[in-house]
Amino acid sequence: MSFKVKFVMFSILNIMMAAAMSLTADIINQSLSLRTLLMVLVGYVVGMTLSFLIPWNKVSGFICGLFHLKNKFLCILVGSIVPSFVNTAIISFVMVFINVNPFKLGWNITFGAYFSTFWIMQLVAYIVSCFANPISGLVASKMIEGGKKEWR
Repeated sequence: MSFKVKFVMFSILNIMMAAAMSLTADIINQSLSLRTLLMVLVGYVVGMTLSFLIPWNKVSGFICGLFHLKNKFLCILVGSIVPSFVNTAIISFVMVFINVNPFKLGWNITFGAYFSTFWIMQLVAYIVSCFANPISGLVASKMIEGGKKEWR
């Protein structure tokens, strides 16, 4: 898969995830503002970095193979658990670190803020990834098919 296809596929997924996570956190904390856009950008950058560093497609495929899942729907549901959990844990920590300065307010408050929204963020990210993964995969496959047709 080319860099361009991966970039588009990861961008679709990470824009949806970053927007959902930022909006959820700001709605929970009743602090919806322009800073939300900054957090979407931060979530996107961290998510894109993780997407290029960790082969999530292989991880999801391994998990589906481990459970001998043949049904695409079940594979999406089960295969999205680990990637969404790890991504959300890391992205949430970076966002909390930026929003709650641990050097000024202390690590107890930072970890308190992190874990106060941890499970709702995990749930939102999992649901979004279950919808975003097939969409990004469909776009990637259309790009690959379109590229093959152009080269013929």
